[in-house]
Amino acid sequence: MGQYYRPVFLTEKSKPISFAVSYDFGSGAKLMEHSWRLNPFVRFIENQLLIQPQRLVWAGDYADNEDPKTLTNAEIKELSDEKSEYWNSTKLKAEGVNLYSLSKTVAKITHDEEIPKDKSKYDYNYKKVAPLTAKYLINYDKKEFVNKTKVPKDSDGWQMHPLPILTCEGNGRGGGDFGGESKLIGSWSRDRIGVVTKKSDIPKDFKEVIFDLKE
Repeated sequence: MGQYYRPVFLTEKSKPISFAVSYDFGSGAKLMEHSWRLNPFVRFIENQLLIQPQRLVWAGDYADNEDPKTLTNAEIKELSDEKSEYWNSTKLKAEGVNLYSLSKTVAKITHDEEIPKDKSKYDYNYKKVAPLTAKYLINYDKKEFVNKTKVPKDSDGWQMHPLPILTCEGNGRGGGDFGGESKLIGSWSRDRIGVVTKKSDIPKDFKEVIFDLKE
């Protein structure tokens, strides 16, 4: 079956703060339906990181569960359904839930634009997205950065967007996931990520990582 993803912003202790959904931007929820450089949904998340570096995970709904000991009573109460065999409070306390599900306990962020009726969401040029000139992704925890302009093009001229791939959890467990193998996949998950336009804004001791993946 297909696996769905959503970007989740985290606290220092990996607790969700907010999340976004691809459907608000006319994109599919599977990883490779939106992980492309021009995609407005991914660029909306980039814009949040351009404003301020934050901890981020692109959470899959088949990803591993969080340690159940980290769940609060309030989270369990909000997520549990005592009529369900799988989502009752006893099971949640014993097995936990993953970040995709846990993000339902926090606020969703999205755009506030009125979409013109004569344009589809997919084609609409949203205002609150990162400009294409913001070409550097920075990992402040690992002291690494990626130049998106160096991502190779596929046979149709498309470039993957490194951000969802670098920060994903759960890849390889469902349809629509990235099918290749690389140590890059998920290597930035839960780290503090930022976006900048100028290379001079990157600390000099940070190492460049070449994102060379393509579909």
